[in-house]
Amino acid sequence: MKYRADIDGLRAVAVLAVVLFHAGWDILSGGFIGVDIFFVISGFLITNILIRDLQEGRFSIVTFYERRIRRIFPALFFTCAFTAVLGAIILTPWDFYKFGQSLIAATFFVSNMWFWKDMDYFSDNVFSRPLLHTWSLAVEEQFYIFFPIVLWGLFKWQRKYILHYMILGMLVSFPLSVYASHHMATTAFYFLPTRAWELLIGAILASNFIPVIQKKSVLEVLSLLGFGLIFYGIFSLTEEDVFPGVNAIYPSLGAALIIYVGKASTGTLIEKVLSVKPMVGIGLISYSLYLVHWPLMSLAQYYFILPLSFAFSSLLLLASFALAFISWKYVEQPFRTNRIYFTRQRIFKFGFAGMFVFTCIGAAVFLAKGLPERFSESEQKVLAFQFFDEAKYYNTEKCFVTDFDYYNKEECVTFSDTKPNVLLIGDSHAAQYIHGFKYNFEDVNFIQANASACMAYEEYLSEESDKCRRMNEYVFKELLPENRFDAVILAGRWQKDEHAVAHLEQIIPLLKQSTDHVFLIGPIPTYKTDVPFLLFKYPEDKTIYRDFLTESVLEMDKKFMQMASENAVAYLSAYNNLCDAES
Repeated sequence: MKYRADIDGLRAVAVLAVVLFHAGWDILSGGFIGVDIFFVISGFLITNILIRDLQEGRFSIVTFYERRIRRIFPALFFTCAFTAVLGAIILTPWDFYKFGQSLIAATFFVSNMWFWKDMDYFSDNVFSRPLLHTWSLAVEEQFYIFFPIVLWGLFKWQRKYILHYMILGMLVSFPLSVYASHHMATTAFYFLPTRAWELLIGAILASNFIPVIQKKSVLEVLSLLGFGLIFYGIFSLTEEDVFPGVNAIYPSLGAALIIYVGKASTGTLIEKVLSVKPMVGIGLISYSLYLVHWPLMSLAQYYFILPLSFAFSSLLLLASFALAFISWKYVEQPFRTNRIYFTRQRIFKFGFAGMFVFTCIGAAVFLAKGLPERFSESEQKVLAFQFFDEAKYYNTEKCFVTDFDYYNKEECVTFSDTKPNVLLIGDSHAAQYIHGFKYNFEDVNFIQANASACMAYEEYLSEESDKCRRMNEYVFKELLPENRFDAVILAGRWQKDEHAVAHLEQIIPLLKQSTDHVFLIGPIPTYKTDVPFLLFKYPEDKTIYRDFLTESVLEMDKKFMQMASENAVAYLSAYNNLCDAES
């Protein structure tokens, strides 16, 4: 395939969308879709190479992986190295400990699976994970473990059905992505099966089974439509939208249309815009830019905590471009072009050596618990609380579950004939109390029924999964109606629901049918970052903590207190017990 400047220009659009989104440019609220554009481009370019090699009878899986090592490893190792140095200086023991784990995951291209367990891409504290962005590299490389071999097999034995199999793969992956986006949002975002259809769109384009239209006017319309879809996604989608699923069609189809039109080489307006030198230049360094920008931006935000000024964010952008150019010029290019010195044998040795070195570094950081010795004794005491194991104290995946199938009725619902039986219902903000209750009230038998992110509302149905519906059906249609409790304690992250008071007023009468004593625990202050980290950063000025509150708790606390009084419910104000007039 001849060189196409417009694809480098399209790369520039993709990487600028991501970088500016991470830099805090609110106008690009959907900038995260740049990754989806990369997936389509990658599927197209790699499949083009594979099909050409297969047609010319020189396909070699060894050659393919040599190309991938030359392309991916040098800049990745460069990024891992400087991020490890910055992390050792900036990150707290807990976050450096997690970095060690993510470094190993990134090295073996399984960071999408690691961050699936560790971090929601859109959560408030993503800045503590400087290698978070490597999830997309993991998705691509996992795809390319299987795809070349499958394509080779199809080319050898089912050549005329290659397009059919690609379309079949896409038709399996896309509905799965749509379903998972609504029911398992984090899984849908990170995992290959729900992202493969985007890579397969590019692969289908590269297969040359789709005839190229030659009519200039039609191509102009298609390219403008493609550009419009991309820009619609970048400027209209937000973190709150369901993604990937249907919303990923905008960047994927948009990129596909632009790539398709470019195959005709008719010089459409969009092709000319994408082919201008500044766009091509950014496209050439796009891989390095994507890699280096997030560690710089995330660690800067992590260090300063408070939102960065526009001027400082702009400096970080310039630094990202400068570092990306250095990476491209002196790291990427030599490994890709100097085949005399960097022979195949040396390239494979380099790849394995790099993986070994960074695995050792990650393991050392992990085993050393994030090297707490970097901090003073008093700082270590505060930061040690970041290692708090909530799973141990919440009865996670037993009585507090992320999936109702994990709920252990035999262990969590055991009635006593000699002790008062008290039921605790709600989400994680209820589960957080169970250890303290059991520790302080040994003469009480506590029964726990909690599910993650599930308010104890009779009619509550989660958009992400059915665990909330199933847990609440169990609580309100089985546990409460069929038993009598000495008390029911109700807690939750109420401030996440503006209608919480109205919902609670509806269920309190239901609770009173099963008990004479209902206790309602009010909302607790929640922060945009870990409280131990705030204590570490601001050990003296405690008034500044209010700047990090995620919601205003005081107003809701007053509403809850009034509602509880009107409904003859005992109210426990967590806010009044944790806070004073100043902090």
